Amino acid sequence: MSKTSTRQKTIIALLFFVTVIFAAVFLSSRNDSATSDTETIKVVTSIQPLRLIAQAIMGDNGQVEVLIPQSGNPHYYQLRPSDVRKLRDSDFFFWIGPNLESFLTKILHANNVENVALYDDIHMDNKHEHGENDDGHNDLHSEDKNEHGHEDEHAHNHAHNTDMHLWLDPAEALHMAEMIKDSISGLNSEQEAEINQNLKAFEIQIAKLISEYQEKFSATQTRPIYSRHNSLTHLARRFNLNIAGSVSETPEKRPGISHLSRLNRQITNAETICYLIDSTGSDKYLDGISGDVEIKKTRIDILANDTENTAQGYTDFMRKLLDEVYDCAYGG
Repeated sequence: MSKTSTRQKTIIALLFFVTVIFAAVFLSSRNDSATSDTETIKVVTSIQPLRLIAQAIMGDNGQVEVLIPQSGNPHYYQLRPSDVRKLRDSDFFFWIGPNLESFLTKILHANNVENVALYDDIHMDNKHEHGENDDGHNDLHSEDKNEHGHEDEHAHNHAHNTDMHLWLDPAEALHMAEMIKDSISGLNSEQEAEINQNLKAFEIQIAKLISEYQEKFSATQTRPIYSRHNSLTHLARRFNLNIAGSVSETPEKRPGISHLSRLNRQITNAETICYLIDSTGSDKYLDGISGDVEIKKTRIDILANDTENTAQGYTDFMRKLLDEVYDCAYGG
């Protein structure tokens, strides 16, 4: 056999070997990519505050997106085709419930979207409703009484079951975080351990937040609080705030003449009031009935539109909100 023939066979063998190795590496990378894609859990929430809560729990173990954009309103939002695709592609969808995001009810059913209505599930939980844990003792979710053991009278100025803004109570946010954790399936043992650790870290954040601001709000409130719509019941109950009234029940509902007359009588008996205007409201109604009463107006972002989606995002959002409320109702 000639040297040329031997060299050619050697080259062919080497090329074949290199080709086999390359193919094996390529297929392996494809398989790894497919496995990685399979393990990525896609979580979608209706509003940004729920996204912040879910992100604190999921960490790097899933992709958390929000459905309603900053320009949208959860009370009434027109879904786009891209929104419907996002819902269909999600592994889990978390929302407050049909009494807030009523536009979602039919679309979730029609597309068979795996979803959890957090408000509905929380208020079907009798233990949580009565503020008891598994041992029958009051826990972090149930600190709804003052030092004398009586429920805060200001917490019930509005019908509790009409205020769906559950996320404005940090203890309720923790309960929602627990429900999100319990609802997520398809995790491996390492992911489950990390999510459990994230939940513990979130619980510590919440306990610190509540303790700090309950002490801060224990001072004498200098101005009664009025809001554009009935959205602050849960916040008031947690931090013992005097919410004197709201202009309307929901942002889209125009207040009636008789209701505005009652507000006028209330407000004109006060020297000064705090008016909290959320991102969905305006102040045109209150200006017309307040007379000569001094009004301190503060615009608040109850939908966390300006908050970055991080592990500390929810507590960052609440600290900013609580500081704004304090400045309006307690500040000079």
